[in-house]
Amino acid sequence: MKKHLKKVSVITVLLTVLLSLHLAPGASAQVSVQGNNLSAVQIIEQIQKATDYIFFYNSEDMSGISVSSINLTGPIEKVLEKVFSGTDVVWRIQGKEIVLKKSAAASTQPKADVRAVSGIVVDGQITSHRGDHPCTGV
Repeated sequence: MKKHLKKVSVITVLLTVLLSLHLAPGASAQVSVQGNNLSAVQIIEQIQKATDYIFFYNSEDMSGISVSSINLTGPIEKVLEKVFSGTDVVWRIQGKEIVLKKSAAASTQPKADVRAVSGIVVDGQITSHRGDHPCTGV
């Protein structure tokens, strides 16, 4: 009986450890953002320096967005909600990438210039598989 109980205890501990390791990567990153009169881009840069996240956004969408005072530590979702509340910017986290864009209702034309904080500019045209004409609405 003692041997069986010991075996069950060991299996329970192993399953608990494995389950916690499996769930850890999906856990939300804790972020700390502090400052006064920070633009959205400055906040994005702070988050990117402190974490493994990479942001993708149109620089025009971020213009005019600022926070007069912020001193916040918590899950990245909470920080993004605070920074972009009251704006028409929506965000989506995909793995370690965060995509920021104006909501569909606010945007009237697709933007061609998308920038990552690292300075990479993505610009181009999507064409058909034959390359003879551009695809619309992409």
